[in-house]
Amino acid sequence: MLICLCTMEKDEDKILFEKIYRKYEKDILRRILRFCKNREDAEDAMQNTWLAVSRNIRFYRDLSETSIKAYLLRIARNQAVSVWRTQRKEADMITEIDAAELSDDSALIRACEENTFALIVECIDALDEKYSDVLNLFYLHHHSAKEIADLLHMNENTVRSRIARGKEKLIQLLKRRDLHE
Repeated sequence: MLICLCTMEKDEDKILFEKIYRKYEKDILRRILRFCKNREDAEDAMQNTWLAVSRNIRFYRDLSETSIKAYLLRIARNQAVSVWRTQRKEADMITEIDAAELSDDSALIRACEENTFALIVECIDALDEKYSDVLNLFYLHHHSAKEIADLLHMNENTVRSRIARGKEKLIQLLKRRDLHE
């Protein structure tokens, strides 16, 4: 937090940042921990999130509490995914995916083989949040449906249906992107 405060010139910006930080710090950390497998990655994502907020602190002056929280949670999610991306290489995803879980999904396997890792992650991120969250955890972090249900405080059947629907939407999006390139 001190690094962020040092980058600000105006006292009113510092006060606003500190207020936002203290109010939402735990919510942001919980959001980041949904995506990061280890504490170091979570800390990196947390720092990146607060740096992004501090750089644009004036933007938050006139927003409602609900809007501030929504923006912060989205930034935190994006930073967590960004940190994750920098920690992994393209080849890791293809080789580490559990083939047994995907064996009935030949369309998705073909789409993954024909596209780069970055494009696949970009397409997952482009989906509605309810699908992108479960697909990130399922495919990129290799969590089971039960683990995802526990992490997101959801019913396991809901997670399974979101994975299935998300897969369909991901395949459609990859096909559309492939046609336009």
